[in-house]
Amino acid sequence: MQIVLVGFMGCGKSTIGKKLAQQFNLDFFDLDVLIEKQYRKTTTEIIEKESIWNFRRKENAELIKFFNLNDNYILATGGGTPCFFDNNELILSQALSIYMKVDYMELFRRLRYNKRPLLTPYTPDERLGFIHELLELREPYYKKALLTIEANNIIHFNFSKAVEDIKISWKNYSNKKGSPC
Repeated sequence: MQIVLVGFMGCGKSTIGKKLAQQFNLDFFDLDVLIEKQYRKTTTEIIEKESIWNFRRKENAELIKFFNLNDNYILATGGGTPCFFDNNELILSQALSIYMKVDYMELFRRLRYNKRPLLTPYTPDERLGFIHELLELREPYYKKALLTIEANNIIHFNFSKAVEDIKISWKNYSNKKGSPC
């Protein structure tokens, strides 16, 4: 089983992904952590000392390498991963892609005081507009995922429904992938 979680930063890809990996007895990977291990720098260091574009190139290279080396997994991507190079097409061709959907007001609540590099140029109050605009730009990529899971309420997240939806989607995905048409 190959599952890739996509969605905006702070949507719960890593938190929910780890729980799903336990449920499905799969290895869990976080693309940002893989990048940090490979380059021995934090994502923040790469972005601030090199550039966001160097980070995106490294992210693309790690994604390709990951798909070549792994078979059964849940992978949490960075929020921008599907939006650059041919990453979204690659994800869709290699795994069941799941969009962890959270509305921009909830994302703002979660990220208002966060220190992620894309957010640091903005004051906590300016982040609402930034998050709203960036989500509008990225959502068309996220919506290409084969399954969307509503993740607005992480505390009362309906885990059993998510598991059932994934099982059904995996069956449909596997049937299409194995089909000669």
